[in-house]
Amino acid sequence: MDLTPLRRAPLFAELSDRQLEMIAGIARPETYKAGDSIFKEGDPGDRLFLIAEGAVRISRVVPGAGEEAIAVLQAGACFGEMAVLDRPDRSTDAIANRSTTVWAIGQPELDLVLEADHELGYRFLRALVRQLSRRLGAANDQVRAVLAMAMF
Repeated sequence: MDLTPLRRAPLFAELSDRQLEMIAGIARPETYKAGDSIFKEGDPGDRLFLIAEGAVRISRVVPGAGEEAIAVLQAGACFGEMAVLDRPDRSTDAIANRSTTVWAIGQPELDLVLEADHELGYRFLRALVRQLSRRLGAANDQVRAVLAMAMF
């Protein structure tokens, strides 16, 4: 399996070639056409995804308003990563924005790899915390902007 998509992803950027090969060994490629659903809000979360090629729209359905796009992620981005922490139900929809290939990494398989190589586990979890922290900061900025607009 070509390791390039893993090397591009911030979650895996600090890993050695051997560690990337371990992750690639548990990744399963999935291909979607434009408009195909990868998962829906409320689905069980049991995998994280890496976009190998294409783009994925992360969105929610807003009652009375329809689909509200939260982000459009490009090749190299990961999504659904909260599933590997505590397996919550999905909080958004993920839809292929065009022809897209993702690598799906199951939570049980990832746990085994992280337990087998503690350095890999440390590096991965550190990168995961950074990514979630950045997303939380961006969400806070959006909330502040909405509140500021609501005041006027």
